[in-house]
Amino acid sequence: MLRSSSSGMQQATADALYASKNTTVKLVPTTGSTVVFANNSIDQTTYLAPAGPLATLTVTLPNEASSRIGQRVTICTSQNIVALTLNGATTIMNTISALTASDCFTFQKIDANTWIHA
Repeated sequence: MLRSSSSGMQQATADALYASKNTTVKLVPTTGSTVVFANNSIDQTTYLAPAGPLATLTVTLPNEASSRIGQRVTICTSQNIVALTLNGATTIMNTISALTASDCFTFQKIDANTWIHA
């Protein structure tokens, strides 16, 4: 519970706590490249902003040793991605194989080496 004599301080504390458990990055990938989520246990959002549509892209989830059950990773894109490959886990349930401009998808780790499209 946050306690503060001023709402500004309370919001600043809440923002700091959220930032310590979440990260967002913006990347500009090209066709055929690989985007890798950081190997850590915090929730992550990757915003893809390629110059135009991509024919292919590979996304690698955080590795088993660094990730945690309950962790969420989100992929958002500003452009179409025709063929998307997800890897980095033994099991990826309800995977996706393409993205449309403005799509966002979240995957959550639910067991050892197992992620699900949430």
